[in-house]
Amino acid sequence: MTTDTPVISRELERAKALATYNLDYDALQEKFADLTMLATQITGTSVSLINLLDADNQWSVAGQGVSLLHLDKKDSICQYTIESEKDFEVANLRNDERFRKQGYVVNTTLSYYYGVPLKTKDGLAIGALCVLDSEDPELGRRQKSMLQLLGKEIINRLDELKRIAILENKIQLLKAERRMLAHDIRGPLGGMKGLAEMAAEEGFTASKEDLLHYLELIRDSSMSVMDMATEILQHDRELEAAPPADGQINLLQLKKKLEQLFAPRIKDKDIDFNIFVSDATALQPVNKYGLQQILGNLVSNAIKFTSVGGFITVELNLFGDDYNQKLKLQVQDSGRGMNNDLVSAILIDGATSTQGTNGETGYGLGLQLVKQLVAEKNGTFDVASKEGNGSSFTVILPAA
Repeated sequence: MTTDTPVISRELERAKALATYNLDYDALQEKFADLTMLATQITGTSVSLINLLDADNQWSVAGQGVSLLHLDKKDSICQYTIESEKDFEVANLRNDERFRKQGYVVNTTLSYYYGVPLKTKDGLAIGALCVLDSEDPELGRRQKSMLQLLGKEIINRLDELKRIAILENKIQLLKAERRMLAHDIRGPLGGMKGLAEMAAEEGFTASKEDLLHYLELIRDSSMSVMDMATEILQHDRELEAAPPADGQINLLQLKKKLEQLFAPRIKDKDIDFNIFVSDATALQPVNKYGLQQILGNLVSNAIKFTSVGGFITVELNLFGDDYNQKLKLQVQDSGRGMNNDLVSAILIDGATSTQGTNGETGYGLGLQLVKQLVAEKNGTFDVASKEGNGSSFTVILPAA
């Protein structure tokens, strides 16, 4: 029986499809609890999970009967499920060379697995719905068909969450545009007001009374528009001081999410993991669309190439004025580093796959995905590295 990891077809396209959902992985359990409970009831199994697979990780976002897991994709069963047309079944995990030494087998009584791929409307498998048990429940065709229907319902709900996220992003962009508009009109209108005041004070020799009357009207109108612009700007400042809206997140919240998501892998490699946020901007809301996907891939990459006992540092900062604020994301590690040719390949053409310090499989796609996501947000992506001395990845994005 082969122990090779399957070659993931259309992997970059698949990983990007998952990223476009802009999901908050640790906030999905409640939204899908009913479906995972139904999966266990249909099959009579003790465990059910909804797993989403990005370029490097498997995220268990909802489930029954077991704590939610975070695995390297190379160690998961579902990596095989997403390559299957309809389903993937293992009657006895303990007799299968691919899985028998994994912790979810060695440290539990689980031995049976059945999973169905979660495919988007474009046929891209972004994850799997699976059930597990200590014994083979001998699922019938009807039970398997019902699980496949549940898989379609999961995708329907994910699509709905995606539509909501897109609308929230548009709202944040509209707010930013309105703020910029208000800022832009203050300058010229202020000039109009000044000219009108000068004309009103100095007067003109010809048609003085009529001209003064018109200039006074211009002054009055410009003052009204300036008051309106000031009101818009004040309203936006009040929104910034309020708790983040659904489409927003502050940097302190983002820090906590990263710590929660990567705690198991950080602990496994005994890495010193620190996230720094400026006190001055820690509570200021930013547009959260795509942030978790960008940072998630950068941190995953850093973990992969940082040796046991190394360090990873993440810095989250805001800079610029109120009307053109930028978000800086920087991930530094003490890993093996890269030579100039590899750095150039990442920045220009995309790098080939390499292996992590613990033998982790690198599909060479996480950084390519980051580049695409950053470009779509009109941001910049830069890499600094020296072979044997770690790497630093810097992303600068519009904050709104």
